[in-house]
Amino acid sequence: MLRRLKYLFIFITIQFVNYASVYGQQPVYTIDLYNRYLDYRITSGELNPDFILSQPYELKPSYTLDYFSQYSKTIQDSLDVKLWTGLQLRDEQYVNSKTNNNRFRLDGTLYYKAPHIVLKNRTTVDRDYRRDPFFAGDLSESKNWLYGRVNEAYVNLDFNGFSAFFGRTSRNWGAPAEYSLILSDWPYTYDHLLLSYTYKKLRLSVIFARLEQLSALDDTKPGEIINNANKFLTGHRLDLAFSKSFQIALTEMAVYGGAERDFEPSFLNPFTFYYPLQRNDRLAMNGSWALDIFYKPSTGFTFYNQFLIDDIIVNNEPGVDDRSRYPDRFALLSSVRHADLIKGAYITLTYARIWNRVYQSRRTYENYHYRGLGLGYPAASLEEIKLKTEYWNLFPFWLSNTLVYGRYGAVSLTDLFPVQHESFPVKPVKFNLLNDFELQYSFNSSISTYLNIRYLHSPGHYLSRIQNSKGWSARIGAVLNLDADFGYLLK
Repeated sequence: MLRRLKYLFIFITIQFVNYASVYGQQPVYTIDLYNRYLDYRITSGELNPDFILSQPYELKPSYTLDYFSQYSKTIQDSLDVKLWTGLQLRDEQYVNSKTNNNRFRLDGTLYYKAPHIVLKNRTTVDRDYRRDPFFAGDLSESKNWLYGRVNEAYVNLDFNGFSAFFGRTSRNWGAPAEYSLILSDWPYTYDHLLLSYTYKKLRLSVIFARLEQLSALDDTKPGEIINNANKFLTGHRLDLAFSKSFQIALTEMAVYGGAERDFEPSFLNPFTFYYPLQRNDRLAMNGSWALDIFYKPSTGFTFYNQFLIDDIIVNNEPGVDDRSRYPDRFALLSSVRHADLIKGAYITLTYARIWNRVYQSRRTYENYHYRGLGLGYPAASLEEIKLKTEYWNLFPFWLSNTLVYGRYGAVSLTDLFPVQHESFPVKPVKFNLLNDFELQYSFNSSISTYLNIRYLHSPGHYLSRIQNSKGWSARIGAVLNLDADFGYLLK
Protein backbone atom coordinates (compact mmCIF):
# COMPACT_ATOMS: atom_id res chain seq x y z
CA MET A 1 0.00 0.00 0.00
CA LEU A 2 2.77 2.48 0.92
CA ARG A 3 4.37 1.94 -2.43
CA ARG A 4 1.13 2.74 -4.22
CA LEU A 5 0.62 5.87 -2.14
CA LYS A 6 3.82 7.32 -3.61
CA TYR A 7 1.92 8.09 -6.81
CA LEU A 8 0.37 11.53 -6.57
CA PHE A 9 -2.14 12.46 -9.24
CA ILE A 10 -2.31 16.12 -10.28
CA PHE A 11 -5.72 17.76 -10.72
CA ILE A 12 -5.90 20.47 -13.36
CA THR A 13 -8.80 22.86 -12.74
CA ILE A 14 -10.17 25.73 -14.74
CA GLN A 15 -13.05 26.32 -12.36
CA PHE A 16 -15.72 28.66 -11.29
CA VAL A 17 -15.28 28.56 -7.51
CA ASN A 18 -18.66 28.16 -5.86
CA TYR A 19 -18.08 30.71 -3.17
CA ALA A 20 -17.69 33.50 -5.73
CA SER A 21 -21.29 34.62 -5.31
CA VAL A 22 -20.94 36.60 -2.07
CA TYR A 23 -23.11 39.41 -3.38
CA GLY A 24 -25.77 41.30 -1.46
CA GLN A 25 -28.57 38.86 -0.63
CA GLN A 26 -27.82 36.40 -3.42
CA PRO A 27 -27.40 32.76 -2.35
CA VAL A 28 -23.93 31.31 -1.92
CA TYR A 29 -23.61 27.74 -3.21
CA THR A 30 -20.42 26.42 -1.71
CA ILE A 31 -17.98 23.53 -1.76
CA ASP A 32 -18.01 21.12 1.18
CA LEU A 33 -14.83 22.41 2.82
CA TYR A 34 -16.08 25.96 2.67
CA ASN A 35 -19.41 24.89 4.24
CA ARG A 36 -17.48 23.35 7.11
CA TYR A 37 -15.49 26.53 7.51
CA LEU A 38 -18.72 28.55 7.68
CA ASP A 39 -19.99 26.18 10.38
CA TYR A 40 -16.82 26.73 12.41
CA ARG A 41 -17.12 30.52 12.08
CA ILE A 42 -20.76 30.49 13.21
CA THR A 43 -19.85 28.64 16.40
CA SER A 44 -16.76 30.79 17.01
CA GLY A 45 -18.96 33.88 16.82
CA GLU A 46 -17.35 35.42 13.74
CA LEU A 47 -20.35 34.83 11.46
CA ASN A 48 -24.10 35.24 12.00
CA PRO A 49 -26.24 34.37 8.95
CA ASP A 50 -29.77 35.74 9.17
CA PHE A 51 -31.29 32.25 9.03
CA ILE A 52 -28.75 29.73 10.25
CA LEU A 53 -31.10 26.74 9.95
CA SER A 54 -31.57 27.00 6.16
CA GLN A 55 -28.67 26.34 3.80
CA PRO A 56 -27.39 27.47 1.33
CA TYR A 57 -26.90 30.73 3.20
CA GLU A 58 -27.55 34.24 2.00
CA LEU A 59 -24.43 36.12 3.07
CA LYS A 60 -23.63 39.81 3.04
CA PRO A 61 -20.33 41.11 1.57
CA SER A 62 -19.18 42.06 5.08
CA TYR A 63 -18.74 38.36 5.89
CA THR A 64 -15.05 38.26 5.03
CA LEU A 65 -13.47 34.84 4.62
CA ASP A 66 -10.13 35.35 6.30
CA TYR A 67 -8.50 31.97 5.70
CA PHE A 68 -9.71 31.45 2.17
CA SER A 69 -9.16 35.03 1.01
CA GLN A 70 -5.41 34.65 1.55
CA TYR A 71 -5.32 31.98 -1.12
CA SER A 72 -8.19 32.83 -3.44
CA LYS A 73 -8.41 35.82 -5.75
CA THR A 74 -11.96 34.65 -6.38
CA ILE A 75 -13.18 35.70 -2.96
CA GLN A 76 -11.24 38.95 -2.87
CA ASP A 77 -12.73 40.07 -6.19
CA SER A 78 -16.12 38.39 -5.90
CA LEU A 79 -18.13 41.61 -5.64
CA ASP A 80 -16.98 42.63 -9.13
CA VAL A 81 -17.74 39.34 -10.85
CA LYS A 82 -20.43 39.41 -13.54
CA LEU A 83 -19.60 36.40 -15.70
CA TRP A 84 -17.54 33.38 -14.77
CA THR A 85 -16.84 30.23 -16.74
CA GLY A 86 -14.45 27.34 -16.34
CA LEU A 87 -13.62 23.66 -16.22
CA GLN A 88 -12.58 21.50 -13.30
CA LEU A 89 -10.47 18.43 -14.02
CA ARG A 90 -9.87 16.15 -11.07
CA ASP A 91 -8.11 12.81 -10.73
CA GLU A 92 -7.40 10.70 -7.66
CA GLN A 93 -5.94 7.34 -6.71
CA TYR A 94 -8.02 5.04 -4.55
CA VAL A 95 -6.27 2.17 -2.73
CA ASN A 96 -7.42 -0.61 -0.40
CA SER A 97 -6.28 -4.14 0.37
CA LYS A 98 -8.00 -5.55 -2.73
CA THR A 99 -7.88 -2.85 -5.38
CA ASN A 100 -5.99 0.14 -6.72
CA ASN A 101 -7.87 2.30 -9.19
CA ASN A 102 -7.97 5.76 -10.66
CA ARG A 103 -10.95 8.09 -10.25
CA PHE A 104 -11.52 10.93 -12.65
CA ARG A 105 -13.95 13.87 -12.52
CA LEU A 106 -14.63 16.76 -14.88
CA ASP A 107 -16.83 19.77 -14.01
CA GLY A 108 -17.81 22.53 -16.40
CA THR A 109 -19.43 25.66 -14.99
CA LEU A 110 -21.05 28.80 -16.35
CA TYR A 111 -22.09 31.52 -13.90
CA TYR A 112 -23.66 34.94 -14.39
CA LYS A 113 -24.62 37.54 -11.79
CA ALA A 114 -26.38 40.87 -12.04
CA PRO A 115 -28.54 42.90 -9.67
CA HIS A 116 -31.52 40.76 -8.63
CA ILE A 117 -30.54 37.71 -10.71
CA VAL A 118 -28.09 34.80 -10.63
CA LEU A 119 -27.72 32.13 -13.33
CA LYS A 120 -25.60 29.01 -13.05
CA ASN A 121 -24.92 25.66 -14.74
CA ARG A 122 -22.47 23.02 -13.49
CA THR A 123 -22.24 19.78 -15.47
CA THR A 124 -20.18 16.83 -14.25
CA VAL A 125 -18.54 13.71 -15.65
CA ASP A 126 -17.48 11.49 -12.74
CA ARG A 127 -16.05 7.97 -12.73
CA ASP A 128 -17.70 7.36 -9.36
CA TYR A 129 -21.08 7.43 -11.12
CA ARG A 130 -20.17 3.99 -12.48
CA ARG A 131 -19.63 2.73 -8.92
CA ASP A 132 -22.70 4.31 -7.36
CA PRO A 133 -25.65 1.87 -7.17
CA PHE A 134 -28.00 4.86 -6.86
CA PHE A 135 -26.84 6.69 -9.97
CA ALA A 136 -29.75 6.68 -12.40
CA GLY A 137 -28.03 8.15 -15.46
CA ASP A 138 -27.06 6.47 -18.72
CA LEU A 139 -23.85 4.45 -18.32
CA SER A 140 -24.08 2.56 -21.61
CA GLU A 141 -21.18 4.58 -23.07
CA SER A 142 -19.20 4.85 -19.84
CA LYS A 143 -16.14 3.19 -21.37
CA ASN A 144 -15.98 6.11 -23.80
CA TRP A 145 -16.49 8.78 -21.11
CA LEU A 146 -19.91 9.61 -22.53
CA TYR A 147 -21.75 9.86 -19.23
CA GLY A 148 -22.41 12.62 -16.77
CA ARG A 149 -24.96 14.74 -14.99
CA VAL A 150 -26.11 18.35 -14.71
CA ASN A 151 -25.70 18.85 -10.96
CA GLU A 152 -26.51 22.56 -10.80
CA ALA A 153 -28.67 24.56 -13.20
CA TYR A 154 -30.80 27.41 -11.91
CA VAL A 155 -32.07 30.94 -12.09
CA ASN A 156 -32.54 32.89 -8.86
CA LEU A 157 -34.47 36.18 -8.79
CA ASP A 158 -34.43 38.42 -5.72
CA PHE A 159 -36.23 41.71 -5.22
CA ASN A 160 -37.40 43.57 -2.10
CA GLY A 161 -37.52 40.49 0.12
CA PHE A 162 -39.15 38.24 -2.49
CA SER A 163 -37.06 35.42 -3.95
CA ALA A 164 -37.90 32.99 -6.74
CA PHE A 165 -35.58 30.06 -7.45
CA PHE A 166 -36.08 27.50 -10.19
CA GLY A 167 -33.64 24.75 -11.08
CA ARG A 168 -31.45 22.32 -9.20
CA THR A 169 -28.95 22.78 -6.40
CA SER A 170 -28.28 21.21 -2.99
CA ARG A 171 -30.37 22.29 0.00
CA ASN A 172 -30.15 21.40 3.67
CA TRP A 173 -32.68 22.57 6.26
CA GLY A 174 -31.35 22.03 9.77
CA ALA A 175 -27.96 21.99 11.45
CA PRO A 176 -25.15 23.06 9.08
CA ALA A 177 -22.63 20.40 8.01
CA GLU A 178 -25.07 17.65 9.08
CA TYR A 179 -27.78 15.79 7.18
CA SER A 180 -31.21 17.23 7.93
CA LEU A 181 -34.12 15.05 8.99
CA ILE A 182 -36.60 16.97 6.82
CA LEU A 183 -34.68 18.20 3.73
CA SER A 184 -31.03 17.28 3.25
CA ASP A 185 -28.35 17.45 0.58
CA TRP A 186 -27.85 13.66 0.66
CA PRO A 187 -29.56 12.78 -2.68
CA TYR A 188 -28.56 13.88 -6.14
CA THR A 189 -29.88 17.35 -6.93
CA TYR A 190 -33.34 17.60 -8.47
CA ASP A 191 -35.27 20.37 -10.22
CA HIS A 192 -37.47 22.37 -7.87
CA LEU A 193 -39.26 25.66 -7.43
CA LEU A 194 -38.59 27.62 -4.23
CA LEU A 195 -40.52 30.81 -3.45
CA SER A 196 -39.72 32.81 -0.34
CA TYR A 197 -40.48 36.09 1.34
CA THR A 198 -38.19 37.62 3.98
CA TYR A 199 -39.21 40.42 6.31
CA LYS A 200 -36.67 41.38 8.96
CA LYS A 201 -36.28 38.25 11.11
CA LEU A 202 -39.02 36.17 9.47
CA ARG A 203 -38.90 34.09 6.31
CA LEU A 204 -41.68 32.05 4.72
CA SER A 205 -40.66 29.51 2.05
CA VAL A 206 -42.59 27.19 -0.27
CA ILE A 207 -40.91 24.40 -2.23
CA PHE A 208 -42.25 22.16 -4.99
CA ALA A 209 -40.56 19.44 -7.05
CA ARG A 210 -41.63 16.78 -9.49
CA LEU A 211 -39.50 13.75 -8.64
CA GLU A 212 -38.87 10.55 -10.57
CA GLN A 213 -41.46 8.35 -12.26
CA LEU A 214 -41.36 4.80 -10.93
CA SER A 215 -42.95 1.37 -10.94
CA ALA A 216 -44.78 1.41 -7.63
CA LEU A 217 -46.60 -0.84 -5.20
CA ASP A 218 -49.70 -0.16 -3.10
CA ASP A 219 -50.38 -2.55 -0.22
CA THR A 220 -54.13 -1.97 -0.63
CA LYS A 221 -53.76 -3.60 -4.07
CA PRO A 222 -51.70 -6.78 -3.42
CA GLY A 223 -49.64 -8.02 -6.35
CA GLU A 224 -50.44 -5.06 -8.59
CA ILE A 225 -47.59 -3.05 -10.10
CA ILE A 226 -48.40 0.59 -10.85
CA ASN A 227 -46.33 1.53 -13.90
CA ASN A 228 -45.14 5.09 -14.53
CA ALA A 229 -46.42 6.43 -11.22
CA ASN A 230 -45.80 10.14 -10.77
CA LYS A 231 -44.16 11.44 -7.60
CA PHE A 232 -44.19 14.98 -6.19
CA LEU A 233 -42.52 16.73 -3.26
CA THR A 234 -43.99 19.85 -1.71
CA GLY A 235 -43.43 21.74 1.52
CA HIS A 236 -43.50 25.04 3.36
CA ARG A 237 -41.26 26.40 6.09
CA LEU A 238 -41.27 29.29 8.54
CA ASP A 239 -37.88 30.52 9.81
CA LEU A 240 -37.88 32.81 12.86
CA ALA A 241 -34.66 34.50 13.97
CA PHE A 242 -35.52 35.87 17.41
CA SER A 243 -31.92 36.95 17.98
CA LYS A 244 -28.37 36.11 16.93
CA SER A 245 -28.33 33.40 19.59
CA PHE A 246 -31.79 31.85 19.20
CA GLN A 247 -33.62 30.74 16.05
CA ILE A 248 -36.33 28.21 15.26
CA ALA A 249 -37.90 26.83 12.09
CA LEU A 250 -41.15 24.96 11.48
CA THR A 251 -41.49 22.77 8.38
CA GLU A 252 -44.27 20.70 6.84
CA MET A 253 -43.46 18.43 3.89
CA ALA A 254 -45.51 16.03 1.79
CA VAL A 255 -44.83 13.42 -0.88
CA TYR A 256 -47.74 12.35 -3.06
CA GLY A 257 -48.38 10.80 -6.46
CA GLY A 258 -49.89 7.94 -8.40
CA ALA A 259 -50.40 6.64 -11.93
CA GLU A 260 -52.99 9.22 -12.98
CA ARG A 261 -52.22 11.93 -10.45
CA ASP A 262 -50.77 15.27 -11.39
CA PHE A 263 -49.72 18.47 -9.64
CA GLU A 264 -52.05 19.51 -6.78
CA PRO A 265 -52.22 23.35 -6.47
CA SER A 266 -53.63 23.09 -2.93
CA PHE A 267 -50.26 21.93 -1.61
CA LEU A 268 -48.60 25.16 -2.81
CA ASN A 269 -50.82 27.28 -0.57
CA PRO A 270 -48.36 28.54 2.10
CA PHE A 271 -51.14 29.18 4.64
CA THR A 272 -52.85 25.80 4.59
CA PHE A 273 -51.97 22.58 6.43
CA TYR A 274 -51.42 19.29 4.63
CA TYR A 275 -53.11 17.00 7.13
CA PRO A 276 -56.53 18.73 6.76
CA LEU A 277 -56.10 18.54 2.97
CA GLN A 278 -55.63 14.81 3.35
CA ARG A 279 -58.55 14.31 5.73
CA ASN A 280 -61.07 16.85 4.40
CA ASP A 281 -60.25 17.08 0.69
CA ARG A 282 -59.18 13.43 0.29
CA LEU A 283 -55.77 14.41 -1.10
CA ALA A 284 -53.65 11.38 -0.21
CA MET A 285 -50.07 12.12 0.80
CA ASN A 286 -47.26 11.08 3.15
CA GLY A 287 -46.66 14.02 5.48
CA SER A 288 -43.75 14.95 7.75
CA TRP A 289 -43.39 17.77 10.26
CA ALA A 290 -40.17 19.12 11.77
CA LEU A 291 -39.09 21.59 14.43
CA ASP A 292 -35.56 23.05 14.28
CA ILE A 293 -33.91 24.89 17.18
CA PHE A 294 -30.64 26.81 17.20
CA TYR A 295 -29.27 28.13 20.50
CA LYS A 296 -25.96 29.83 21.15
CA PRO A 297 -25.52 30.39 24.92
CA SER A 298 -22.07 31.93 24.59
CA THR A 299 -19.27 32.55 22.12
CA GLY A 300 -17.75 29.23 21.16
CA PHE A 301 -20.82 27.06 21.86
CA THR A 302 -23.78 26.16 19.67
CA PHE A 303 -26.62 23.69 20.12
CA TYR A 304 -28.78 22.35 17.31
CA ASN A 305 -31.86 20.19 17.75
CA GLN A 306 -34.25 18.85 15.15
CA PHE A 307 -37.32 16.75 15.87
CA LEU A 308 -39.35 15.12 13.09
CA ILE A 309 -42.81 13.59 13.24
CA ASP A 310 -43.73 11.18 10.48
CA ASP A 311 -46.75 9.66 12.24
CA ILE A 312 -48.37 9.80 15.69
CA ILE A 313 -50.98 7.16 16.47
CA VAL A 314 -54.04 8.53 18.29
CA ASN A 315 -56.91 6.46 19.70
CA ASN A 316 -59.85 8.43 18.32
CA GLU A 317 -62.46 5.67 18.06
CA PRO A 318 -64.08 4.38 21.26
CA GLY A 319 -63.06 0.81 22.03
CA VAL A 320 -60.33 0.71 19.34
CA ASP A 321 -56.73 0.67 20.60
CA ASP A 322 -54.80 1.73 17.52
CA ARG A 323 -51.68 2.51 19.56
CA SER A 324 -51.29 -1.16 20.42
CA ARG A 325 -51.45 -2.08 16.73
CA TYR A 326 -49.51 0.65 14.95
CA PRO A 327 -46.15 2.30 15.74
CA ASP A 328 -45.34 5.97 16.19
CA ARG A 329 -42.62 7.18 13.83
CA PHE A 330 -40.26 9.93 14.94
CA ALA A 331 -36.71 11.11 14.35
CA LEU A 332 -34.37 13.12 16.56
CA LEU A 333 -31.05 14.81 15.90
CA SER A 334 -29.09 16.74 18.53
CA SER A 335 -25.71 18.37 18.02
CA VAL A 336 -23.44 20.32 20.36
CA ARG A 337 -20.46 22.20 18.93
CA HIS A 338 -17.49 23.99 20.46
CA ALA A 339 -14.95 26.24 18.76
CA ASP A 340 -11.52 27.42 19.91
CA LEU A 341 -10.91 25.38 23.04
CA ILE A 342 -7.51 25.59 21.40
CA LYS A 343 -7.48 28.40 18.84
CA GLY A 344 -8.66 26.95 15.53
CA ALA A 345 -9.97 23.68 17.02
CA TYR A 346 -13.56 22.71 16.28
CA ILE A 347 -15.38 19.80 17.96
CA THR A 348 -18.83 18.52 17.01
CA LEU A 349 -20.75 15.80 18.87
CA THR A 350 -23.98 14.65 17.20
CA TYR A 351 -26.58 12.06 18.20
CA ALA A 352 -29.23 10.78 15.78
CA ARG A 353 -32.07 8.33 16.29
CA ILE A 354 -34.41 7.51 13.41
CA TRP A 355 -37.37 5.28 14.32
CA ASN A 356 -37.98 2.07 12.40
CA ARG A 357 -40.20 3.01 9.49
CA VAL A 358 -39.71 6.76 9.21
CA TYR A 359 -39.93 7.99 5.59
CA GLN A 360 -41.89 4.92 4.43
CA SER A 361 -45.49 4.75 3.23
CA ARG A 362 -48.02 2.07 2.28
CA ARG A 363 -47.49 3.26 -1.31
CA THR A 364 -43.97 3.33 -2.66
CA TYR A 365 -44.60 6.50 -4.69
CA GLU A 366 -45.09 8.27 -1.34
CA ASN A 367 -41.79 7.10 0.19
CA TYR A 368 -39.56 9.99 1.20
CA HIS A 369 -36.61 9.57 -1.15
CA TYR A 370 -35.36 10.59 -4.58
CA ARG A 371 -34.28 7.59 -6.65
CA GLY A 372 -33.59 5.61 -3.47
CA LEU A 373 -31.59 8.33 -1.69
CA GLY A 374 -33.33 9.89 1.32
CA LEU A 375 -34.72 13.39 0.95
CA GLY A 376 -34.19 13.68 4.70
CA TYR A 377 -31.73 11.61 6.70
CA PRO A 378 -29.90 8.99 4.61
CA ALA A 379 -31.42 5.96 6.39
CA ALA A 380 -34.03 4.83 8.95
CA SER A 381 -34.11 2.38 11.86
CA LEU A 382 -30.80 3.56 13.27
CA GLU A 383 -29.15 5.08 16.29
CA GLU A 384 -25.71 6.60 15.93
CA ILE A 385 -23.27 9.03 17.46
CA LYS A 386 -20.72 11.11 15.54
CA LEU A 387 -17.62 12.83 16.85
CA LYS A 388 -15.98 15.26 14.45
CA THR A 389 -12.79 17.20 15.17
CA GLU A 390 -11.24 19.80 12.88
CA TYR A 391 -8.32 22.18 13.10
CA TRP A 392 -8.26 25.45 11.17
CA ASN A 393 -5.49 27.53 12.68
CA LEU A 394 -2.77 26.11 10.42
CA PHE A 395 -4.64 26.98 7.22
CA PRO A 396 -3.69 26.49 4.38
CA PHE A 397 -3.02 23.18 6.15
CA TRP A 398 -6.36 21.75 7.31
CA LEU A 399 -7.12 18.43 9.00
CA SER A 400 -10.20 16.65 10.25
CA ASN A 401 -11.25 13.34 11.78
CA THR A 402 -14.79 11.95 11.90
CA LEU A 403 -15.75 8.92 14.00
CA VAL A 404 -19.20 7.35 13.58
CA TYR A 405 -20.54 4.47 15.67
CA GLY A 406 -24.06 3.13 15.61
CA ARG A 407 -26.56 0.32 15.29
CA TYR A 408 -28.53 -0.09 12.09
CA GLY A 409 -31.70 -2.04 11.36
CA ALA A 410 -32.62 -4.01 8.25
CA VAL A 411 -34.72 -1.26 6.68
CA SER A 412 -34.66 0.32 3.23
CA LEU A 413 -36.29 3.66 2.45
CA THR A 414 -37.81 2.07 -0.65
CA ASP A 415 -39.73 -0.60 1.36
CA LEU A 416 -43.48 -0.55 1.89
CA PHE A 417 -44.47 0.41 5.43
CA PRO A 418 -45.55 -2.90 7.09
CA VAL A 419 -47.93 -1.19 9.60
CA GLN A 420 -46.89 -3.23 12.63
CA HIS A 421 -44.85 -2.91 15.81
CA GLU A 422 -41.26 -4.10 15.54
CA SER A 423 -38.29 -4.13 17.90
CA PHE A 424 -35.87 -1.23 17.44
CA PRO A 425 -33.79 -1.40 15.31
CA VAL A 426 -35.42 -3.90 12.94
CA LYS A 427 -33.63 -7.25 13.10
CA PRO A 428 -31.10 -8.33 12.01
CA VAL A 429 -29.21 -5.43 13.60
CA LYS A 430 -25.76 -4.43 12.40
CA PHE A 431 -23.30 -2.54 14.60
CA ASN A 432 -20.85 -0.49 12.58
CA LEU A 433 -17.90 1.83 13.08
CA LEU A 434 -16.50 4.25 10.52
CA ASN A 435 -13.51 6.56 10.87
CA ASP A 436 -12.56 9.20 8.30
CA PHE A 437 -9.28 11.12 8.51
CA GLU A 438 -8.79 13.99 6.05
CA LEU A 439 -6.07 16.51 5.45
CA GLN A 440 -5.58 19.16 2.81
CA TYR A 441 -2.76 21.56 2.06
CA SER A 442 -2.88 24.55 -0.30
CA PHE A 443 0.51 25.64 -1.63
CA ASN A 444 -1.11 28.78 -3.04
CA SER A 445 -4.35 29.83 -4.71
CA SER A 446 -3.65 27.47 -7.62
CA ILE A 447 -2.30 24.22 -6.16
CA SER A 448 -3.53 22.07 -3.29
CA THR A 449 -3.22 18.43 -2.24
CA TYR A 450 -5.34 16.15 -0.11
CA LEU A 451 -5.32 12.77 1.60
CA ASN A 452 -8.22 10.75 2.98
CA ILE A 453 -7.80 7.56 5.04
CA ARG A 454 -10.90 5.60 5.98
CA TYR A 455 -11.60 2.61 8.22
CA LEU A 456 -14.92 0.77 7.90
CA HIS A 457 -15.73 -2.03 10.33
CA SER A 458 -18.17 -3.78 7.97
CA PRO A 459 -19.71 -2.95 4.57
CA GLY A 460 -23.14 -1.42 4.26
CA HIS A 461 -22.89 1.91 6.05
CA TYR A 462 -24.82 4.63 4.23
CA LEU A 463 -21.69 6.84 4.09
CA SER A 464 -19.81 4.14 2.18
CA ARG A 465 -21.99 3.29 -0.79
CA ILE A 466 -19.18 3.99 -3.32
CA GLN A 467 -16.07 2.92 -1.36
CA ASN A 468 -17.69 0.12 0.61
CA SER A 469 -14.82 -2.27 1.30
CA LYS A 470 -14.21 -3.53 4.82
CA GLY A 471 -11.07 -2.33 6.60
CA TRP A 472 -8.70 0.42 5.50
CA SER A 473 -8.74 2.46 2.29
CA ALA A 474 -7.04 5.64 1.11
CA ARG A 475 -7.52 8.39 -1.47
CA ILE A 476 -4.70 10.75 -2.44
CA GLY A 477 -4.46 13.55 -4.96
CA ALA A 478 -3.74 17.17 -5.81
CA VAL A 479 -5.57 20.15 -7.35
CA LEU A 480 -4.49 22.91 -9.69
CA ASN A 481 -6.95 25.86 -9.77
CA LEU A 482 -7.17 28.36 -12.61
CA ASP A 483 -10.03 30.83 -12.92
CA ALA A 484 -11.54 32.93 -15.70
CA ASP A 485 -13.42 36.16 -14.91
CA PHE A 486 -15.16 37.89 -17.82
CA GLY A 487 -16.88 40.47 -15.67
CA TYR A 488 -14.89 43.33 -17.16
CA LEU A 489 -16.63 42.70 -20.50
CA LEU A 490 -20.01 43.49 -18.97
CA LYS A 491 -19.14 46.56 -16.91
